[in-house]
Amino acid sequence: MAKKSANSDKATLDILGIIKESAHEASNQDIREYIGTGHYTLNASLSGSIFGGIPAGRVVMLGGESGTGKTYLCMDCMREAQKMGYTVLVFDTEGSYERDMLYRFGIDMSNLVLTKTNMMDEITSSIIKLTDNINGKLEEARKKGVEVELPRVMIIIDSIGAVSTDKEIEQAKEGDMSKLNMTKAKQLRQMSKIVTDRLSNLSIPMIVTNHTYASQGTYVPTRVFSGGEGLIYLSSIALMLYKSNLDGKDKESDTLKQELEGLGLKAGKSGSLITCKTEKNRFAKPISSNFQISFYTKNNPYIGLETFLSWDAVGIEKGNILEERDYKKLTPAEAEKARAFDVVDKQTGEVEVKYFMPKETARGYVVKHLGMSVPTNKIHSSAVFTPEVLKELDEKVIKPIYTLPSKAEFEQSGDIDLSDEGITFDDIF
Repeated sequence: MAKKSANSDKATLDILGIIKESAHEASNQDIREYIGTGHYTLNASLSGSIFGGIPAGRVVMLGGESGTGKTYLCMDCMREAQKMGYTVLVFDTEGSYERDMLYRFGIDMSNLVLTKTNMMDEITSSIIKLTDNINGKLEEARKKGVEVELPRVMIIIDSIGAVSTDKEIEQAKEGDMSKLNMTKAKQLRQMSKIVTDRLSNLSIPMIVTNHTYASQGTYVPTRVFSGGEGLIYLSSIALMLYKSNLDGKDKESDTLKQELEGLGLKAGKSGSLITCKTEKNRFAKPISSNFQISFYTKNNPYIGLETFLSWDAVGIEKGNILEERDYKKLTPAEAEKARAFDVVDKQTGEVEVKYFMPKETARGYVVKHLGMSVPTNKIHSSAVFTPEVLKELDEKVIKPIYTLPSKAEFEQSGDIDLSDEGITFDDIF
């Protein structure tokens, strides 16, 4: 239908209507929900909030060399997803999963489908059949006038680096190894293109782990994902995992080792300290985070959060507690640093004023809501990180650091003006 133009007497076409008639308009593509990873700091790196995590309906790639805990991290994600009512489909391409190990990590075996295959065609076919079956059941319900909620399904491929193709096997049998990598990379791209839209429409998150290798083409040694760039382009998030060096042979590793031991952690004995670096993320700023992977059982989700603690934000910080008599002995400069806080006696109900004095080398953290000092190696507990503390930490510290700016915040910042209005040749030269 034609409309009259506001700027002339000529009629104009209803181009918006024509486009909608010609192309299928996408349904709401907002993220349905986020699935936690069991690590608050990793959640922040993924989504900008410690209460976030894996975005439903998106592909997340986790890459790292051997020993970075990719499989253990997948089990953490399985457990957290099952808590939210998800059924988990795992394609185990390396024979990594054993029943006893899954049980130790708190996995509900009755809500897990474990498929052992490393064939690309089988994995792709299974995902297509799954999404087609779900769409078919949803359509049947709609025809009957029944409103059905999208089922909660999570898919994990661990790892895509061990996947083979039929052509790859044929070439290997014939002794033609020259084109194996090219063939595999091409089919990985094809698989990604086929399944990404299907998963998005049904809000099915997919976690893909991948091998990495050292790149030889740069002056600075870097690690890159195997399988080419196709998977990265179609992933919403791509994270590179690094195992921290704790041999104590240099200043940095020695300091980190001492910090971990001070926190009561023995990396290498029961787990690894992992540094997560962002290669691509559409949901949060590319800021690194640290967390620990446990080798034997469920992890401690609070590890890594101690980096963000401060008295002003959440009332927790390294330092000492001073009584009134000790406070009065301070110099004016020292007294200015001290912070008064109330401590309620649980038995008598009496309120006593005490003082927090910050000190980075202190052996413990002063915890305001507990009214006491907690040893450094006891800080990672639910008694310290209460729901109220976690909420304040997220709002006051984590989100300002990790969350992408909103449109309003970007416009108010005034840091960058990408428009060319009012800019003349003389302004540039």
